[in-house]
Amino acid sequence: MLRGVWRVRRRGSRWALVVAVAVLGLSGTGCSGLFGRGGDEPHRAAQRVMERDLLDEYGLETEDVECESVTDARVGDTFECHATVGDREIPFVAEMVEDDGVLVEPDRLILPEDTVRELESVVGRLTADRDGVEVPSDNVDCGRPPVVANRHNEVGCTISDPVDGNEYEATVTFDESGELAGVEVARQPHAAVT
Repeated sequence: MLRGVWRVRRRGSRWALVVAVAVLGLSGTGCSGLFGRGGDEPHRAAQRVMERDLLDEYGLETEDVECESVTDARVGDTFECHATVGDREIPFVAEMVEDDGVLVEPDRLILPEDTVRELESVVGRLTADRDGVEVPSDNVDCGRPPVVANRHNEVGCTISDPVDGNEYEATVTFDESGELAGVEVARQPHAAVT
């Protein structure tokens, strides 16, 4: 049974586990694409960056890519873009850079499928440190990939207790570099299974 508040922070014996997770590559994606405009309007160049790089860098199958219409941009100016993936919109920010280029980066942390699956496995293993019972990764649901973190670099997961079926909400936090910084599990289940 999952009990109490469970926190994994970079302290004490848990430090090594968090560092090992980061070394294994469990981090969100924060890559970017750069594209010379070649005379195009900035928003069209940014859209091309996203269309060209999203699938390769993030494993996203985009249905639509749109950017705020910008015609008179200078170096340092930014504008918003988004990609539609399934029923979700993923925000991006484009910035005009030197040499007539456009730099496009996700506005939020993006967790592709392999990272989400590894995260679910790590969250399950971490429960053994706290309660002595490892939760199988099949009992941890961090969402349908790709998962987009909120503005605080947090991802919500649900842990289903393998002993009694109760479900607990968990918040997984990433640091600014996209590495796992902490996991907190609710004290009480949000719904009991009968």
